[in-house]
Amino acid sequence: MRSQIDSGLDFGGSIFSPNVGPDSNETACANWFVVASHACSRRIYRAPSGSYNGSSKAAKVFWTAESDQLGEEPKLIAQGSPVFQLIDPKMDKEAQQKAQIIRSYSLSQQRQNSTQRARPISFFKPYMNESELRQGLEKGTIIQGAIRINQRKYEEAFINNPEGSDQADIAILGMPDRNRALHGDVVAVCIRPRAFWVVNEELYKEWKKECRPKNLKKENESMSEELVEVPELLSEIISAVSDMNAGDSVADDMVVASTSAESPNVQQTAGRDKTKKKPAYRILSQLPLDEWDVPDSCLQKTAEVVGILEKKNSRLATGKLELATAAQRQWAKFSPSDSRIPRMMIEASQLPHDFFDRPQDFAKFLFVAKIADWPENSVMACGNLEKQLGLAGDIDAETEGLLITNEIDTREFSEDVVACLPSIPESGWQISEEELGKRRDLRDEIIFTIDPKTARDLDDALSVIPCDDVNGAGLPGWEVGVHIADVSYFVHENTVLDEWASQRANSVYLVQEVIPMLPRLLCEELCSLNAGVDRLTFSVIFKMDENGDVYDEWFGRSVIRSRVKLTYEHAQDFIENPDKDFMENEMPEISDSVTVHQIKEKVLQLDRLAKALRAKRRQYGSLQLDQPKLKFALDDDNKMPIGVSIYQAKDSNRLVEEFMLLANMAVARKIERHYRKTALLRMHPPPKAKVLKESVTLCNSIGFPINGTSSQQLSSALAPFRSNSQLMRSINQVLSLILMKAMELARYFCTGSVKSQSAYHHFALNVPFYTHFTSPIRRYPDIIVHRSLAAALGYCEPSERSVEQIQKIAEHCNDKKLIAKKVSESSAELFFGVLIHRVGPTEAKGVVVNVLDAAFDVLLFKYGVIKRVYINTLEMRQAPSILENPNRLILYWETEDGTFEQLIQMCTVVEVILSKLPEPTKFQAVIKPRPIKDSPTLMQMYIKQQSSGGGSADLNFDSLLLD
Repeated sequence: MRSQIDSGLDFGGSIFSPNVGPDSNETACANWFVVASHACSRRIYRAPSGSYNGSSKAAKVFWTAESDQLGEEPKLIAQGSPVFQLIDPKMDKEAQQKAQIIRSYSLSQQRQNSTQRARPISFFKPYMNESELRQGLEKGTIIQGAIRINQRKYEEAFINNPEGSDQADIAILGMPDRNRALHGDVVAVCIRPRAFWVVNEELYKEWKKECRPKNLKKENESMSEELVEVPELLSEIISAVSDMNAGDSVADDMVVASTSAESPNVQQTAGRDKTKKKPAYRILSQLPLDEWDVPDSCLQKTAEVVGILEKKNSRLATGKLELATAAQRQWAKFSPSDSRIPRMMIEASQLPHDFFDRPQDFAKFLFVAKIADWPENSVMACGNLEKQLGLAGDIDAETEGLLITNEIDTREFSEDVVACLPSIPESGWQISEEELGKRRDLRDEIIFTIDPKTARDLDDALSVIPCDDVNGAGLPGWEVGVHIADVSYFVHENTVLDEWASQRANSVYLVQEVIPMLPRLLCEELCSLNAGVDRLTFSVIFKMDENGDVYDEWFGRSVIRSRVKLTYEHAQDFIENPDKDFMENEMPEISDSVTVHQIKEKVLQLDRLAKALRAKRRQYGSLQLDQPKLKFALDDDNKMPIGVSIYQAKDSNRLVEEFMLLANMAVARKIERHYRKTALLRMHPPPKAKVLKESVTLCNSIGFPINGTSSQQLSSALAPFRSNSQLMRSINQVLSLILMKAMELARYFCTGSVKSQSAYHHFALNVPFYTHFTSPIRRYPDIIVHRSLAAALGYCEPSERSVEQIQKIAEHCNDKKLIAKKVSESSAELFFGVLIHRVGPTEAKGVVVNVLDAAFDVLLFKYGVIKRVYINTLEMRQAPSILENPNRLILYWETEDGTFEQLIQMCTVVEVILSKLPEPTKFQAVIKPRPIKDSPTLMQMYIKQQSSGGGSADLNFDSLLLD
């Protein structure tokens, strides 16, 4: 038998072991199964009933000719019972020899039982050493990837499949296989035997129906005598696998990590009672033996972690302390708020001095702990108590915990950092005449900023002036200037300031504050393009016609003086009221005798050009998937939330966005031409082909067809739903949500680190080159890009950093950007939970975006929040019926208005009530009972709206979707 038997075997459709191998480092090694695949060439051995104390159960062992030929001793036990005899009509002597081997092993196992019971139980396998990992990676027997753990079901984790985006993610199921790796870690994994791969039920059913060999039935019949005991064997195997996975669970919607398509539903029937729990997934070994030749395309590979290559997770967590047991006083249990972090044992010496005397008093406090060790023989990790934060639910305490656990640097900038900044006289900082002489002087042009109302770090400004000749042939048009704060003038490479900025990598935006990347003197004064003062900038000036066709680009260092700080609301007011004569007191202060009318005309001209540019981008396949962002109203005194809404991007937002995109693309082309190997660009890889295909199929199934998978085809499919009506916005939200699950993350990279220029492509924008240039105050990659552009224009020498060094910076910035995004989202979730606790039950309309057996997810239109509704929280007269293909639920209500049914399916519009739970910041969602006729889907509403001809009818539909 192959040596791989100890680690689960190299399964080629022939052998599998549901439990640990006898020679492995785990102590529990009694149960082994070896099953012959129907598809492979084999000899089948079967012991007769009664061969061991009259037990037929003991005799059910199969193995293959392939494994026989290796000549190694098979160490096998069926269902934990020793097997004394295997019979082969043609090779009786050999069979007897093998039976003796098995018997010897079985008896030795029995003799070792008492010793094994005395040993500590090993929950995890030891990691491979560096040499083994290196060899495995070189040979391809080991795969590496960043592990992603499902926050709802911490027993499920995934890594990207290196075979390509048309393959499903590799699943890592259960804590033993995850082997102490934490979310974000770069891990080394071994693919598990094929028998443990997850069955994709839809593809499996299609294969059974259409693709199975026609002669399979006859072949099965000819083998029936030999395989008579297989069904019983398989049932025992399935039972054993279930026992092995006790405590593990895989959610219906999460086995395929990044797809919105439902996961395998293996035993559902229409009207099935919810109390009959359905397995969340099936593995290959649970299929009938004669179906093991199912193609790999119907399966999802599974793997086990054999090493952690890079511990990217901080190992820090917020949580609560509790007694381990009433009598245990050597240590306490720390339960993290994040289910993806294991519980920790904290030694008594680290606990508050009177914790064991009054543990209930500490149960309401939030602590921070860090994993110090996680031994192989412990389900819980060993931790160190880092800090006591305050009361759970307190915004300051929760926010501090959020920042600490994500390792956000909140320190005050050191004296060494401040020393890198220019000294500021009482009269204020002035640009030297020498520096002015090196720059294009644009101070006489009308330039202005457009930013959020609360913004203090103004890093971009715009200008527009008429141009008589934009193409050298007398074509009239416009000169549009995009002016970006010249942060690289102040932040020099390899200084202490540069080191701090590169480590922080970006500013972090919380609901109530900003953690800046740079000292506030830079962010809010020296670099901020404040109105009425001279500031250093890097400018890109475009010559374009009225249609947005660009004929010329100029790049260079400049000096500007902004005339006014507009908010998006001011600019939007201009756009919506072009004929209105605005009064000066309606606007912020405007400097240098510029009038409100002049500013308005500039904004209107930029808006016209921006719309032309946007139309061209969409025509060429630019895709925009909107992600709603929450905007909170805070109490001025205590900064507590008093209201919330979705931030609505309007034409003024899109105006600024359009010119920032234009500048970023132009700079990317410029620096790539000059520095083929060391340019820092931003790529957006194409979506995972398999997941995108499933997402498109789902969109089609709910009535919104998408023809194709290119960015242009996806953009065209969403185009009809870009409207101000709530119905159209809601449809766009749902479709964007579905498609978003297939999208890869955009990331920074050094051009010399990739093999082909085709990898530079940005899928969503559908452009060959893109970078970040326009926000250097809050993003470190933009500073790198500024330096490259300055060198390309001859202002300075190019950086001496190597491809490897720049790529390392890029990867660090990718990590930090992802963390900053998570922290911002978590801050919004925190404030939303606090608001629900403060204001009491809140009603909101929503749409169902996922249906499970015991729950369904609802997207709340008003907030852009997805909340899960659990069936057991609904007061119904009987258990729901569960329907398949697609998943649907029939809810049975009994109210004062009578008894009725409600159908819950994808895109059903529902009324949700949000109410607080006992835990601070936690809240639940339930729905109001509504009969089927009053529970339309978005598609049904859309069809009615279209048939009514739109117009005023939009208002009626919008009222159904709004409170």
